[in-house]
Amino acid sequence: MALSIKSQDLEKYYLIQVGLKFNVTNASEVRDAIEEAMHIGRKQVLMDLSGVAAMDSTAMGTIVKYREKLHEIGGKLDLVSPPSNIQKLLTSCGLQKVLTIYRSLAEADRILRAGIVKEDHGFYVLFKVPKEFNITTVNSLRPAIQKAKQQGYKQFVFDFFDNHQITSVGIGILVNLHKELSAAGGGVHLVRLEPEVHSLLESTNVLTQLPAYAKIEDVDEKLVGSAT
Repeated sequence: MALSIKSQDLEKYYLIQVGLKFNVTNASEVRDAIEEAMHIGRKQVLMDLSGVAAMDSTAMGTIVKYREKLHEIGGKLDLVSPPSNIQKLLTSCGLQKVLTIYRSLAEADRILRAGIVKEDHGFYVLFKVPKEFNITTVNSLRPAIQKAKQQGYKQFVFDFFDNHQITSVGIGILVNLHKELSAAGGGVHLVRLEPEVHSLLESTNVLTQLPAYAKIEDVDEKLVGSAT
C-alpha cells in the first residue's frame, strides 16, 4: 500500500506532508516520520496539512503527543496551511494557541532557514534570536511577530543566547515593538545577552527602555509573577 504521507529532511527542519486524510489509518506513518526526524537529530518538525480534508481524534492525539515530546528536547512541531475546517478543529481543542501555524510552505521555509524559533510560554511568547540579527532576520521575523500579536500576546521575550551581532535594523524593530506593546500593557524583554551585544545595547541607551535578564527563570519570575 502506498504511503499517504511524504517526508524529507531539509537540514533546518524536517518536513512531513500529510495526504487527503489524517486519521487512525495513517497516524502511525506520521508518528514514524517524526520519530525518524528525532532519531537523526532534527528537533524542528514542520507538518504540512494543506492537502488534508479530514482529521480524527487519533490524528489530534498524535499532534499533541509529539508537540510535547519535541518540546521536551528543545524542539518544535509547527503546522502549515490547515484548511478552514481543520483550523476550526484545532481551535476547538485549544491547539491553535500553542502551535505555530504558517500560511504557506514558503513563509515557513523563510522563517525557519533564518534560524528564528518561536516558543509559546503561556503568558508570553519567546523568540530565539539567530547568530545575526539583521535585515534578513527582521524580514523573516515580522510575520511571526504579527502571528503572536494576533494570538493575543502582549509580552514578547527575545533570547539572545546564540546571538553575537545586532544591527540598527534589529534594534529598531525591538524598540518600536516595545513602544507598541507598552501602549497595550505589555512590552519587549531581552534575555541572555552576550557581552558584546549587551555593551552595544547599553551604549545606544536601548537598555534604558527594554528590560534585560540574565536567564529564562528570571523572565518567568517577573512576567508570570506579575500576572498572578
